[in-house]
Order: sequence, then C-alpha cells, then structure tokens
Amino acid sequence: MKDWQQIVATQNDSIHKVMEILNDTGLQIVIIVDESGKLIGTVTDGDIRRGLLKGVNIEEAVSLVMHRQARSLPFRSTREEIQSFMEKEEISHLPLVDQDSKVVFVTNLSELLRVEKKENYIILMAGGLGARLASLTQHCPKPMLKVGGKPILETIIESFRGQGFYKFAISVNYKSDVIENYFKDGRDFGVQIEYLKEPIKLGTAGALSLFHSQADHPFIVMNGDILTKIDFVKLLETHQVNESDATMCVREYTHQVPFGIIKENNGLIEEIEEKPVLNWWVSAGVYAFSPKVLKLIPKDLYYDMPSLFKLLIGNNGRVNSFKAIDYWLDIGRIDDFEKANFEFDQIFK
Repeated sequence: MKDWQQIVATQNDSIHKVMEILNDTGLQIVIIVDESGKLIGTVTDGDIRRGLLKGVNIEEAVSLVMHRQARSLPFRSTREEIQSFMEKEEISHLPLVDQDSKVVFVTNLSELLRVEKKENYIILMAGGLGARLASLTQHCPKPMLKVGGKPILETIIESFRGQGFYKFAISVNYKSDVIENYFKDGRDFGVQIEYLKEPIKLGTAGALSLFHSQADHPFIVMNGDILTKIDFVKLLETHQVNESDATMCVREYTHQVPFGIIKENNGLIEEIEEKPVLNWWVSAGVYAFSPKVLKLIPKDLYYDMPSLFKLLIGNNGRVNSFKAIDYWLDIGRIDDFEKANFEFDQIFK
C-alpha cells in the first residue's frame, strides 16, 4: 500500500498518538516497531479500548496495550502466498519483513485483490535463433513454440497482464513476421505492443537502443523464452526501495562435483571433501532498470547484459539482485521444452 509508513509507530509512542494515527488514516490498525524498525506488535481500536478499561492512561506508551503476536510474512513472499495467508487469517493489513524482522512494506488485501494498471513498460527479447532447439525452430521462432497449447510468448504476456502490466515492446529479428502477425498491436490480448526491429543481432541489451517510447518509470526486461511465476510487482517495488539503477533477478544454481576434492599444499594432502555440492547465484534473464540506463546503450552495436551490468558497476551505479525463488524455467534445450509441457497445467492453470 502507498504511504504505509503512516500507520507505523514505535513502542515508545503514546497511546494518544496512536489513536490519532488510527483516526487520521481510518485503517483500523497501526504497526508497532522498536527503535531499529523491527516488528514487535500491532494495535487496533479494540486493543486500546481494552487497555483503557483496565485503567491505562492514554499518555502512556503504546507498548502497554499492543498485541505482541503480530502476524507477518517475509518480503520475498509471492502475491499468491500473501493473499492466501491474509484470507486464511481474515486480516486486511499485513507487514512484510526482511531477514532481520524489520518492516519494509505493509500490504493491503483490497489492493491485492484489485489489479491496477501499471505504467511500467515490459520489454521482451524475442529475436534469438533458438539454435539449441534447431529441429523445432527451423520454421518458428523459439518464443512462439507452443507450451500447454499456446506460444511461450503468449503465456509470458498473460502473466504480466495478470499483474497489471499492459505496455509491451518486443524485440524481434529471426522470423519476426510470425510474432508480429500473431500479436499485431496487442489489442486482441488486452495489451499494447510495439516492436523493436533489430536490423542485425544486437544482443540481450543492444536491442534497448531501439526503444524510443517515453519511459518515465522503471521498466522490466525479460528474455522471451522464460516461463516463470516471479512477482514482477515485487521486483519493481524492490528496485525502487533500493533506489537502484539496475536490478537483476537471480536464481540459485547447484552442482554436485562427482569426485572427491583434494586440498593440498606442496604435495601434502590436507583435506579430502567427497563429492561436494557447490552453489552459485546466476542470472535469471529478468531485469529491472531505471530509465536513465537507456542512455548508456550503444546504437547499432551488439551489446549484451553482462557488459551493461559491468559498465554500471564500474561507474559506481546502484546495482542490486532480486532472488527469484518462484517457478522459473528457461526453455533453451529439448529437455527443457519437454519439461515445460509436462509442468504447464500444474503451474499455469
């Protein structure tokens, strides 16, 4: 919810002050935090009324009447998880907290149920050859391969539209006519679509140089061969809270080494670690950018996302990660395509 800080008070604030917050906002709840911003309770009209009946003075600290078993969820929770929890608990407001239990947002059930139109652009990269799927993409661009009975790109657009996004730009090159003839201007799909036509392959970031629409808000860039349940609204909220120039969605990648790893020093074996499991965070092919980043993209040159992020980092830009823990699948190989079709009904219907 916007201006959620208005319903936050500290444990040392007076009951009188909290009563004024309840009266001014009309939201029937105040979130109580300690001096570091950590969630410690909530207060409603009922909590105050019960305290006054016990003889508590309204000028005393609100900590005397607050409900100490405050319900909350991690900030990374998906929209579906938050909505399900709030409906189950029959609550209309819910604080979302970070790993230190500090309140970073307060969500409102009515806002979750009401999908508002977002003015942020979504730029989908759909110009690739799909070489690793050669037998399938000989006559069809990879984003138009059917998974669950419809093109991958259609499912992607539907996912964004379901979260309130309606402005799209699609970069096209290989067999672009297939994509353009199917989606046209997007009207039949309830969205607006423009096309970024790459005269040559410009790479995963270079195509952004063709984007000339007015971008007054942060925008999302996503590869056109990814099926995911990422909360794109949360991605943008995180991007803005961090005042980032760029935010990269990252996924945890795990690999088990099939051999014992030897640690030695001058030929002397010091340790043997049998088949260790290694973990890395890797790019998920989904990004959020602030509009000013567009000025950094070279024109008419191949330019990829790693180069853009290295440039931003080298120029001391604010570059953050967003851990994508939701369903995610990059359809890059035949077995990925088969897996997507197997899982589609369970995940997207």
